[in-house]
Amino acid sequence: MLTGQNGILTQAQRAKNETNSAAENEAGRLDEYNNIINNYVNGVQIPQAVVPGNYYATDTDVQVGDNTVAIPGGATVSNIPGEYEDVNEGFVIYITNGEKITDWSDKETIQKTYDQFVWIPVDKDVAIIEEGKEITGNDNVEKYASLQNYITNTAEPTNKYPMAVRKTDGTYSGILYDFEDGTNGVTVTPRDYTTTSSNREPDIVSSYDDSDTYNNGLFTKDTLQSEFKEMIEAVESKGGFWVGRYETSSMSSDSSDSNTVKVLKGSTNGINNVSWYRMYAQQKKYKSLKLTNSTNTRSSMIWGSQWSQILIWMKNEPNTSGGYYITNSVGMANLGISGVNDGYSDTSNPAATGCFEVRNIYDLAGNIRDWTLEANSNTDRVLFGGTYSTTSSGNARADSRSNSTPGYADPNYGSRSTLYVKGR
Repeated sequence: MLTGQNGILTQAQRAKNETNSAAENEAGRLDEYNNIINNYVNGVQIPQAVVPGNYYATDTDVQVGDNTVAIPGGATVSNIPGEYEDVNEGFVIYITNGEKITDWSDKETIQKTYDQFVWIPVDKDVAIIEEGKEITGNDNVEKYASLQNYITNTAEPTNKYPMAVRKTDGTYSGILYDFEDGTNGVTVTPRDYTTTSSNREPDIVSSYDDSDTYNNGLFTKDTLQSEFKEMIEAVESKGGFWVGRYETSSMSSDSSDSNTVKVLKGSTNGINNVSWYRMYAQQKKYKSLKLTNSTNTRSSMIWGSQWSQILIWMKNEPNTSGGYYITNSVGMANLGISGVNDGYSDTSNPAATGCFEVRNIYDLAGNIRDWTLEANSNTDRVLFGGTYSTTSSGNARADSRSNSTPGYADPNYGSRSTLYVKGR
């Protein structure tokens, strides 16, 4: 009666355990309620489940699987299968600005009508690392070695790839990466963020940016630092950013405030004779012209550190030859096409061999090279991806890095727009 399975002592112990478990569950629920109340009081938005095909009139955080995604006001979540189910496969929004898409059956027309962006997730816990904490050392050599150890430590790999370093003086440096095929996937190695003469961001290239002939008051070194700071802090807050699904088209060689670029499929409006400066200015204006409903969204030409994060996100995506897409894009990009004199995004020129996308992003390799905000030396800006006019193995990859003077305009040169949503 005392000790059996249903004995008095056994039942008393069971009752005690159930009481303790109930108390723990109640405490957990109380903690959850307190978090909800605190978030509400502090103005923190509670993510809602995403609704495919839904138009979001204001900036809204939504839950997509295990990811929180920051939807800009004025965007509609795709309702096309393969574009909304999984962030890791490419979560797509369409910029519709109040127009609600009721029929999603004509995929081709929709993709040629509305601008599209894809969410790039970034680990917000390590988006920014700091000198004096994760980065240690008394000089630049030791600081860079510390960064390398943080990322590539083979004894205890972190599998974390920060996007920027907050330096001891309060400024930021973007972290740029190199990619090579390894025995167990693509090897990712950070570049030296402490350098002042090689690849870096944010920074000016003094030989051109200091000249009114090119820059004409568009920016300074300080304003670029301010733009980068706002972007990286937004990425840390929201856990990602948006990248144009297609290369930016309809860019003009002038700086007219009325010019509106496009980020959609099959645009035949060329980009010939458009310098880096005009591309930078027009992509920065995109938000004010096309996302007027959004309070917290900003638009920009893509940063080099953002390009690196896209490649990190898809680094082990296979190619058609048993390797990896980002380091060998042959067979998955428009390369070596004769008769194409306009590298507009997702070209429909009869000479093209097809349209290529990986995780719902088109033409990271091939088609045209994409200008970025990454600086090189004191004379150049950096371009990524190959071009339709070459079959060179070094250029036939999504991580192909080249550089050119920003005042130069070339039909092989385009760019890619990004959006980020500031935190509240």
